[in-house]
Amino acid sequence: MKKSLVIFLFLASCTAGKKSNIDTLSHQLEAAEQALFLASEKVAVLRIRLYQEQIAAIRKKIESFDLNNPSEDLSSLFQEERKALTAMMEKERQVKKEAQEVLDLILRLITVLNSEQRF
Repeated sequence: MKKSLVIFLFLASCTAGKKSNIDTLSHQLEAAEQALFLASEKVAVLRIRLYQEQIAAIRKKIESFDLNNPSEDLSSLFQEERKALTAMMEKERQVKKEAQEVLDLILRLITVLNSEQRF
């Protein structure tokens, strides 16, 4: 009887230790998931800000373009910028309208330059 009481007490202490460990791990997991959520939100905000800055830089480059002296082939004019804007529109819906406006501006510029070259 004494031996079975010792075994019961030993098993009870092991179970209590495991429950405490489970609770600790559960709390750590919840904290890690919350930190991951907050980090992903921060990444999304930073991505939007980065795209907005890139769009503004592209817009500035277009606005400062010398219409009287296009040095490039018109089909490749602002090609990298067009690709970047298209990628931004596909990845982030919050900058889609702004990126589309700048892309339209580029295409209008190319159209104007192309029509001037024909005359």
